[in-house]
Amino acid sequence: FAARKNQLGLLKNGGVWAISAATNSTGVAFGNISVNQIDDGTKGCIAEDSVVTRGDVAFWLGANAVYMWKDQTVEDVSSGKVKPWFQSDTYFNRTRFQYAFGKWNEVTSCYELHLANAGDSTENRWVSYNPETGAWFGPHKTGALTPTHGFWLRDANGLPLVMTGGSDGVLYTGNSSNK
Repeated sequence: FAARKNQLGLLKNGGVWAISAATNSTGVAFGNISVNQIDDGTKGCIAEDSVVTRGDVAFWLGANAVYMWKDQTVEDVSSGKVKPWFQSDTYFNRTRFQYAFGKWNEVTSCYELHLANAGDSTENRWVSYNPETGAWFGPHKTGALTPTHGFWLRDANGLPLVMTGGSDGVLYTGNSSNK
């Protein structure tokens, strides 16, 4: 699922559906719910943990591309220079795409997607996409940990903090030597 401000996205391998509801004076009635397929059946999600929503925009990994859903449009944001990352086995182990996971990096304003390097069996690389500029960064690697999951939160001062869970059971902060 991709939760947007006024819609819920149902992301399946075979497509993307938008679930929305009309309200009345007493709230939402089940009779006012609509479900519409908003893609051509090729932009579905292959990795449920890759789905990240930021504001009213959702990102996810498909079988051969990274997609972004904003307004009523689902677009392939990996077309161009980075397309081979997602359509060949040269850069990443595509048989492990189902285990990929994403997170939003509040510090860099980027969608970060963790993938397994070609020939590897752990998600030990990541790439970043900046939706404001359309720029891709990576692939990156860290020797400090084997990432297993990622998320972001705000610290006690209200500042954004990017977190990555490691296979060693430790939570690591982004851009920091602290665990």
